[in-house]
Amino acid sequence: MLYLVRHTSVDVPQGTCYGQADVALASTFEDEATTVKSRLTSICFGAVYASPLIRCTKLAQYCGYSSYIEDSRLMEMSFGRWENRLWDSINDPQLAEWFAGWKTERTPQGESFEDVCQRARAFLREAAQHKQDVLAFTHAGFIRAVWVVLGIRTPEEAFATSLKFGEIASIQLPETCK
Repeated sequence: MLYLVRHTSVDVPQGTCYGQADVALASTFEDEATTVKSRLTSICFGAVYASPLIRCTKLAQYCGYSSYIEDSRLMEMSFGRWENRLWDSINDPQLAEWFAGWKTERTPQGESFEDVCQRARAFLREAAQHKQDVLAFTHAGFIRAVWVVLGIRTPEEAFATSLKFGEIASIQLPETCK
């Protein structure tokens, strides 16, 4: 079984495009992290991974997994030059083009959703090699990519599905990943 944990709340203004920016955690971190930790304590993991962004590494450490494997494949989508900007303030002619073709269109100096799916495919192949359950501290975009890669949801369904901060998605890895 693969357990994917979305990081806890971040301290950025509503509507900020933060993707791979290393942003601060919200003041609610400890309360949210305590809830996540309590939901994981009864499970024995063969491997624990974390995105290198502080919002994931700090949660992994708080939950007691100090020897996690830092893995950049688990990072959120890179929004390139749009990172750390309010979506409403992005005055870029490529914005409309990206919204129209977000599955395969890359953001300026960033990634497309398909790029994230490629990273997810590679990670899933590795995760499937473990004999025990695998835990990964990651981001909503990456979790959605996993759903799409495994055929659990279409891209449109994945992005229409809410993923709360600190939510844990558990997925049985199919034999085809192995």
